[in-house]
Amino acid sequence: MKKIIWLVVMFVGGFNHLYSQENPLITQQWYSRINHNPASVGNNDAWDIFMVHRNQWVGFKNAPKTTMLNVHTSINEFSSGIGLSIAYDMEGPARTSIIGKVLYSYRINITEESQLSFGLGVDVINRANNPNKHTVVTEPDPEKGFEKEARTSLGIDFGLEFTTERFALGASVTNLGRKFERLTTFINGTQYYAYGFYRFPVSDAVDLSPTGTYVYGNNEHLLEFGATAFFNDNVWGGVVYRIDNAICFLAGFKFDIFRVGYSYDYHTNDARKFGSTHEIALSIRITKPKHGLIRNKDGSYSAYNRIYRCW
Repeated sequence: MKKIIWLVVMFVGGFNHLYSQENPLITQQWYSRINHNPASVGNNDAWDIFMVHRNQWVGFKNAPKTTMLNVHTSINEFSSGIGLSIAYDMEGPARTSIIGKVLYSYRINITEESQLSFGLGVDVINRANNPNKHTVVTEPDPEKGFEKEARTSLGIDFGLEFTTERFALGASVTNLGRKFERLTTFINGTQYYAYGFYRFPVSDAVDLSPTGTYVYGNNEHLLEFGATAFFNDNVWGGVVYRIDNAICFLAGFKFDIFRVGYSYDYHTNDARKFGSTHEIALSIRITKPKHGLIRNKDGSYSAYNRIYRCW
């Protein structure tokens, strides 16, 4: 008979999903939000490539890790954006998820200085569980190893985002229409997001951006507040407080088409005994060739719809 020692393993594998984290939790989410809100797809007139790797509880064996790649751009001729998000999430020694999303957004100008975006995403989620990677105590008459399992499922994301030059307010739902099932299954539950930030000038060289995020899912709530200072738009640093979870410090710099960011999470709950969390991000923004004016149906000409990007 085999017995699985769950105490530590379940804590390591499950805590990554506490506070409704059915989707990967990223501290530097503001630089690329498309994995949880498709409405932000195409929010700049360039090819935007964002890569991030997150190591949770560094130094603790089999601790959770997340790697993500987001790519998106605008299609101004149709006031739209298209994108792709791929994430690999190791939730513990036995559970892994591969999440792929195809995303689309449509923009509507509300005023000359603001717009509203609607986004839709289709997810393909492959979740695998290998109980043999758990710590096992073998007793007399041992059984064979537990069977590996993997399942693939589909999901739908929907989101809205209102933006101006310096302000953004967004809301979204992922895995729309699904009821949450126990974490021992292979189906992601529905999650709800709401967020906002405002970037205002402190001086000619410094901007300050307060942020706020709320996430709900699995009957759990996540609430975080933060502020980031930008120096000449080339260097930044900030802090985020995730209630009952962590204090996060982040910094980064911009060089030509590249942006490099780093964040450090100091856990304020029992997770701090397992170590700190580190996250590094690389963003590449490739400018597309400039287009001229577009011809309207009445024969007049106008510029492409303006795109508002606060971050």
